[in-house]
Order: sequence, then C-alpha cells, then structure tokens
Amino acid sequence: MPKRSGTPRPDETPEAPPTPAQAILDLAFARAAKVTASGKTRLERARSLTGRKIGRAGGMMLRHLAIARSPFRETEESYNEFMVRVLEARLGQGRLERSLRRVRVAEERIVRFRAEETRRLSKSGELPQIRNSMRRFYGRASSVIHEVDEDLALLAAARVMLRESPHLEADKPTVVVVGYPNVGKSSVVTELSSASPKVAPYPFTTLRVSLGHAEIGPTLHTQVMDTPGLVMRPDRSSETRSGLPPGLEYNAVEREAVTAVEATRGIVLFVLDPSGTCGWTLEEQTRLYERLQELYPTRKFVVAENKVDLLRTDSPNLKISCTTGEGLPELTQALEQELGGSPRRRERPVMPKPRVSKDR
Repeated sequence: MPKRSGTPRPDETPEAPPTPAQAILDLAFARAAKVTASGKTRLERARSLTGRKIGRAGGMMLRHLAIARSPFRETEESYNEFMVRVLEARLGQGRLERSLRRVRVAEERIVRFRAEETRRLSKSGELPQIRNSMRRFYGRASSVIHEVDEDLALLAAARVMLRESPHLEADKPTVVVVGYPNVGKSSVVTELSSASPKVAPYPFTTLRVSLGHAEIGPTLHTQVMDTPGLVMRPDRSSETRSGLPPGLEYNAVEREAVTAVEATRGIVLFVLDPSGTCGWTLEEQTRLYERLQELYPTRKFVVAENKVDLLRTDSPNLKISCTTGEGLPELTQALEQELGGSPRRRERPVMPKPRVSKDR
C-alpha cells in the first residue's frame, strides 16, 4: 500500500490550530505522561505516579498562565499610562484588566485544586481512590483553563500590539501631531524627526500611532508622535461609547489619536490644510481644533497651516510646506519655545481666510 503524503488533498479541510486553552492542556498532559513512579508496593507506586502527574500537569498549567500575564505586569502597576490607554483603545475599555484578573483567579483555583488532591492522595488507601484523584484534578483544572480561553486569546493579541506599539519615554518631552486625515501630519513628522511613517496622497494612510525622535533646539531631545486622522462628527452623546470624551464619536482608528493626546505629556501640534485638498473644509478642521481645546484646556497647542505652496492665508498661524521646506525652521523654533516655556494665555483660535498665493 503506497505511503500517504503529508500534504492534504484539495478536498480535505486543514486542521484548525488548537485554542490557547487547549494548547496549554495538551502540553501539560504530555509532560505529565512522562513522569515515572517509585515505591516498593503497587499502592505506593500508584500513589507516587498520580502525585507526580498532578504536580507536573498543574505546574505546567500555572507556568503558561503566568507567561500569558507576564508582559503586562508593569502595565498593571501603571508603569506606562500611554501603553495602558493604547491597549484599551484597541481592545475596548476594561477588557485587558478583566482578562488579567480572570487569568489570575484561574491560577489561584488550580493551586487550590492541586493542594486538595495532594492531601486526599496522601490518605488514599485503595487504587480506585488514587485513580479518582488524578481524574478529578484533570477534569477540574481543564474546566478552569477552558473558562479563560477567550481571555488567553485576548492577552495573546495584546502582546502583539505591545510589541508593535511605540515605546514612549515618560521623562522626555513629546510633540503629538494631530489633525484631519491627509492634511500632511506624516510629512510633518518625517521632516521633524527620525520616524518614517507611510505617506500617500489619500486619507486614512496612518492607522496606528508611530514615534520618532528629534533634536528640537541645541539640547532638547524630543519624541514626535504621528497619529491617525481625526474627523469631527455630529454630537451623538447618547450613542457615545464609554470612556470617550463627550461631543465626539470616534472609530477604532481615531481613538488612537485621542489616546495619544490624553495619555501623553507635552504639546499638541495641530496641522491645518487651508487648500482643502485633504477633502475637508477649513471650517470643519477649525471646529475640530476648537473642540479639542475645549476637551483638553490644560494642553499647549501649536497650530501650523501646511501646504502653503498650494494656498496661503492671511492668518497669524505658522505657515509651512513639507514639499518646499518653507516654514519648517520657524516651526521647530516655535516648538522649542513651547516645550521649554510656560503655557501661553488661552486665546480663541484664529479662523484663517483663504486666499490664493500671489507667488503661484
């Protein structure tokens, strides 16, 4: 009979990978199956073998539950507020904390089950009682592990997010670049810092926060953060998801930009596109700027009008062009002043009046 190839036939459905809970159980039971017994009598050997299987299986379960929680121990201690907020923005408010708590409880229950069966085992005088101890522990522990299967999957996804997210240093000044989609935020970040975000002539290019570093002034080492575009929408307070500021409704991508403003210390660089090539009017962009100032009154804001090579206004706002480089030294100087100085007196934002540049 010909040997069957390991490659599945086209009509065969490939096996799905095991769930996180099943993967832990498979490994725990496989390791427990390798233990050996000791003792002079049959009863002593059975008790020894069962005790070692319970200990080995329980230990493997506890080890892998602890591994699932380990990347977030610093996060649980509020080590990095920004990362906590980013994970909440992506996963949903409270979900990470809930999953960590449920996995901790699962560990405590398995420790208790193992201790209970170890005590019973020491008093067992018959082989059926000894075998029942192992079956009972395996069954109870398996149920506990399966109960936290979704939590283990969420923690695995959060670990990937943690690896891919920028590492924000709390003791360094930060410039958070925000604005509508396609106003040139990523281009500004590229010009100011070491970051290389994706730049394309269409909106919603940036889907995640990214971080670069810049020397603002002679000695000021600064973190510059690119954020997804924000869009001002009608106030739907009754439908607003828990945890979001009232008056704005965000999708999952935009929530990361809001998180960057809320959970970082430093200044906000708001980028405007007076030319309208971003797809939104200057009035819409300015309303968003005003709303952010209302929501975060203690934050310093710097406003820069980008794409002045296409359209120049008569407003007093900073004028820059990432295409020609115009105004970028002045922008750097303004950021240096704001990062090193005290907050300016709050003024109502200036609404620029568009006019076609005479230079073009």
